[in-house]
Amino acid sequence: SCHNPHSSASPKLFRYKAKINYDLCDYCHKKGK
Repeated sequence: SCHNPHSSASPKLFRYKAKINYDLCDYCHKKGK
């Protein structure tokens, strides 16, 4: 889920398309809002 985005350390298993863990934050915590 959005509130457990780091359940996997492997980018291949990320729920969203992101190259690094912190990229996932933007999906739920939009910058500038």
